[in-house]
This record gives sequence, C-alpha cells and structure tokens, in this order.
Amino acid sequence: FQTMPHKEERFLFVVYPAICSAVAVALATMSSMKPPSRLPRRMVKAFIVLCVLTSVARSTALFRLTAPTLVLREGLRERQARRQRDAVGHR
Repeated sequence: FQTMPHKEERFLFVVYPAICSAVAVALATMSSMKPPSRLPRRMVKAFIVLCVLTSVARSTALFRLTAPTLVLREGLRERQARRQRDAVGHR
C-alpha cells in the first residue's frame, strides 16, 4: 500500500475510521494484559507517541500540500467568472 505512487485523499479518508478502531481495540487489549515486566508498557507508550507524531506529520503534510491547490482552484474560478461577466457585457 505504501509503495503505490499515487493515493488520493478522497479515497483514503473512508478507511481512517476502520484503522482508528483497530488501533483502539489493539491498545485496549494490550493495556488490559498484565505485562511480566515494564518493557511492554514502554513499548505501548512508544507506539502511542509514534502514532501521534505520525498523525501530526500527516495532517501537516496534507495542509501544506492541498492548501496551494485550493488557492489555485479558487483563483481559476474567479478568473472564469470574470471572463463570463465580460463576455455577457460585450454582447
């Protein structure tokens, strides 16, 4: 999945709730187990921190990569609207 060159966000957002649910179930199961040492608890904490950092990085990347596209799209809409107004005005 990660090696695919092109993944559109509109196709991925429907999968996110399932991923979050699976992670929540896994964490709940792991937290209810009695670990024989402190190592598994540290691993769980490290995993949670990793997930949070990955989430922040993904959100930041999405914002930085999609914001210019939205600005460009809005500019094109305004330009098209101006052309249409000018064309109607010259008739």
